[in-house]
Amino acid sequence: MAMQARQYEGTIALAEIWTAVSATIPSVASGSGGVITVNLPTGSQAAPGDFASLGEPAAWGPLLLDAAVSAIGQIQIAYRNDSGSTVNVGAQLVNVLIERMLTQGN
Repeated sequence: MAMQARQYEGTIALAEIWTAVSATIPSVASGSGGVITVNLPTGSQAAPGDFASLGEPAAWGPLLLDAAVSAIGQIQIAYRNDSGSTVNVGAQLVNVLIERMLTQGN
């Protein structure tokens, strides 16, 4: 898990961190949802204000998902089931991308 920096057209610089975590979403009835908190591995360097994206496991297919960095080393995953039936996915390995906008001097 290494931080990589990229610069786009000389104007925007992003630091990127890819990591994988185990996350468990409980059984979700149709029309409901919730939020879970997931700890990132030590050294992830994620902090509030960073952007979080998920590489979603296939088993989570019917769920609508969103992720945000909620605290240093933690993300929250919001989920909602609008599929018309209950979804049971259990524990899954999730790829997480953390991105940080860099300012001059970082």
